[in-house]
Amino acid sequence: MKKAIIFLSLLVAVSCLLSEIAHGFRINIDPPRVSLSVAPGKQKSSYITVSNMGSDQPMYVRAYLEDVVYLPDGTNEFLPIGSTPWSCGEWAQLRPAEFEIPPNREESVKITVKVPEGIEGGRYAVVFFETTGPTAKPKEGGTANISLRLGSILSVIVPGTEVYDAKLINFGVSLEEAEEEGKDIYKVSCTIFNQGNVLIRPKGSVKIIDSAEVKVAEISVNADQSGILPRTSQNFLVDIDRELAGGDYTAQVIIDYGGEELIAGQTSFSVKTKGQ
Repeated sequence: MKKAIIFLSLLVAVSCLLSEIAHGFRINIDPPRVSLSVAPGKQKSSYITVSNMGSDQPMYVRAYLEDVVYLPDGTNEFLPIGSTPWSCGEWAQLRPAEFEIPPNREESVKITVKVPEGIEGGRYAVVFFETTGPTAKPKEGGTANISLRLGSILSVIVPGTEVYDAKLINFGVSLEEAEEEGKDIYKVSCTIFNQGNVLIRPKGSVKIIDSAEVKVAEISVNADQSGILPRTSQNFLVDIDRELAGGDYTAQVIIDYGGEELIAGQTSFSVKTKGQ
């Protein structure tokens, strides 16, 4: 949980984000996602609350924006604003951008977004809050400051212009030999390309059906609801969570990406009988 919060490697919907480091120093931001619906030429505002919890010292915080990229393997990368075609960072203002929070107090940061004319679909960024915690004393002597940052995803949608469209560009089953003898694992690979102009969070399932047309397994795809930005793809890799007997199988996937139609795919594969 701490890894997801501190490095924002997983952007999940929760009621708040909370990080804690040495000596009871804790920082909280709420909400972890800000969504605004803004017409071209108009502006809207929202707030993120930053709290200094569990410390007897003031906390200095710097707020800033970066672009977010969801990589094909499901990890995230953060870049300077304006680096991506789906960035809204240059349209947003943060006030205050630097501030100090007394112990056990909070500060509200106002986010104002003005959308230029001619914009359609969705635009995205991440609002980071970076702070240096109270001085920590390493075991070998000396002092060190511990820094951390937390982020809240900013989504800006131009109403009435959203296009939800996606396609399945790869679907297959492969054998991964495990280190332990007799523990081979079959993995399902499912790659989805976002053809639309808004972020999607596809979800679905894969059914494994044997030659007698009996369903022997069903696996969730993208259970943590990872996002795919416009004109990008992501590969979802999941294990078949049961041992398969030797024989022929069919894998069927159905994905709901938020559009009017579901996307589906099918592939066949074989499992060798042990000892062959």
